[in-house]
Amino acid sequence: MKNDNKYDNTGYGPILELLEKEIGPYIRISEKAFRYFIETFSNKVFLLKSKNNLILNNLLSNAKNTSFSIRLLSTMAQPIEGYALLRIRLEQLIIASYLINEKSEIGIEPFKKHYPVIEYNLLKANDNNDNLKLALSYFLPKLGNEYNRRMDELKKQIESSYEVKDGDYKRKWTNLSINQLAEHRDKLTTLKNELSKIKLIDYYNTIYRISSSIVHSDVASITENFITIHLSGNLMPQPLYVFTNLITLAMFDVLQCYETAKYMKLNLDDKYDSLYDNYLNQVKKDFI
Repeated sequence: MKNDNKYDNTGYGPILELLEKEIGPYIRISEKAFRYFIETFSNKVFLLKSKNNLILNNLLSNAKNTSFSIRLLSTMAQPIEGYALLRIRLEQLIIASYLINEKSEIGIEPFKKHYPVIEYNLLKANDNNDNLKLALSYFLPKLGNEYNRRMDELKKQIESSYEVKDGDYKRKWTNLSINQLAEHRDKLTTLKNELSKIKLIDYYNTIYRISSSIVHSDVASITENFITIHLSGNLMPQPLYVFTNLITLAMFDVLQCYETAKYMKLNLDDKYDSLYDNYLNQVKKDFI
């Protein structure tokens, strides 16, 4: 589908052209949420000197890429795969919002301290895979050497902060599960504005739980909840998930961009409040 200046991104699939009136407004809201942040932040990159800002900016960058992937899959007639990614997008939002709203000594400080541990364990997991190591050494020998160098570097960082037992780094940045993080985050935002007061535990209890069937490929993933039969006799994904994905995603994107911008003092409250009002008005127009 051609980009005729309606959308920031190109490459959306034919479903957008077919359902432009129904889903186009939500795609534009998601795009605007990230655009507002990027346009303002690009003139204030000095803010990345703060490790906290760097972490939240990196989290938002992952969110931006995941959001686009969901929009792309949903408009390419692959909404079930997009719904599985929506679970990841929810986790991204829960973590970021918790770190932003929790006291720094409980939230972002231990998260920041655990940063090298997470990277080390990811590299170590690759290092334990002989087939992957062989492939890296054959096709990308420089990358394989970089793995080893980076692991040694991270090990030195970690050993200065953590006790080592049997070669493993046991400590986690939080003992809370993802649903507990959502519940605690919701309590922290009770007295904040309407946008921040959105209850993320409600989305955990619906989207996270339902999409687990797809993520874990259990028997429910091949039932009529997700798959139906087209008039041609071929199997097809339930169209409902095109709308579920894009409508929910727009709200997730506005919320994370808003809270991140507010944390960094980018003075974008009015823009995000207006964008959220547009979102609510669109939902009322479409469903009420």
